[in-house]
Amino acid sequence: MRNIAFGLLGVGGVGSTLLNLLNDEIVRTEMAARAEVLFRPHLLADRRGILAAAQGLGEEQVRHALEAKAAGGSVGEVPGGAPAASLDDVWAALRDLGGLERFILVDATASDDTVPLLLRVLDAGGCVVLANKRPLTGEWGDFLQLTASRRCRFEATVGAGLPIIRTLQSLLDTGDRVLSIQGVFSGTLAYICTALNRGERYSEAVRSAMQAGYTEPDPRDDLGGIDVARKALILCRMMGHSIELRDVHVTSMIPSALEGLDLPAFLERLPEGDAEVEEIVREAASRGVRLSYVANIGGEVPVVGLHEVLPDSPIGRLSGTDNIVVFHTTRYRSAPMVIQGPGAGREVTAGGILADMVDLALCMP
Repeated sequence: MRNIAFGLLGVGGVGSTLLNLLNDEIVRTEMAARAEVLFRPHLLADRRGILAAAQGLGEEQVRHALEAKAAGGSVGEVPGGAPAASLDDVWAALRDLGGLERFILVDATASDDTVPLLLRVLDAGGCVVLANKRPLTGEWGDFLQLTASRRCRFEATVGAGLPIIRTLQSLLDTGDRVLSIQGVFSGTLAYICTALNRGERYSEAVRSAMQAGYTEPDPRDDLGGIDVARKALILCRMMGHSIELRDVHVTSMIPSALEGLDLPAFLERLPEGDAEVEEIVREAASRGVRLSYVANIGGEVPVVGLHEVLPDSPIGRLSGTDNIVVFHTTRYRSAPMVIQGPGAGREVTAGGILADMVDLALCMP
């Protein structure tokens, strides 16, 4: 049985779900039986504090940490915890744990600042698992350094738990030539596009998505398309293209009448965007096609935005909040490889993280 120590940066929605998943008796039993792996947290860290123990954190400590986070507090407030002023404090705590050769650090934050810490862990012989897209979508050099080692895994950065990253990696590793990738990488925008194609007004579709809990607190974070652009950038960089986020061509789903407003004004004036979007939907319908928010990766620069798709195509048949990716390669030229399923949500994202953790554990001596 492999007993693997891990640390967790970010104990928010996804991080908390991962801890609960690892505490699930059925999950633990299956991992022990099938993979002969057990994971134990040795460090939890958030923006304000650290909770760490060289011998591993007990279930009661983890429970108290989760309760503190649910109440709006910090893991550093739990007995045994400590305040943290910076990620240097996290690194100091990691070094105090001992050797990192059989250690996995999970980044479940949304921070731009974790790259130096992640590289330190890799340099010390440890492993890294990313749900955070930002380390891979910053500077090209950071991407190269992080992905130079197969001890850095990042399945959950694109499509949550869908096997998109490992599929692309397998195609590339075995010499297949990727001709193009098309993907719907936002469950929120997929939901809104489904509603628009059904005839709903733009304002109604956005409000419905908000009420269902599909959007960020500020829905423009979804509608702007930058999150989709980050996912497209990761796939494009995996294919060897040395481009930056600013190079990705992104067209947002925010109508021109609503641009530049603050959030309260944007929400109040949502109906003012209906006519502009309705005209786009009507023109597409007149040509017998549907609208979908798609990332197209066919050359060196991804193109992200509303695209017309045939109703009987894999993307055209998509509905609800599912994600989908379509790989056209030399081997899959006449019939593309299609992966579809839930591409967002805490549970499936935590599952994607855990799959990477198991893979890394199985590679450890």
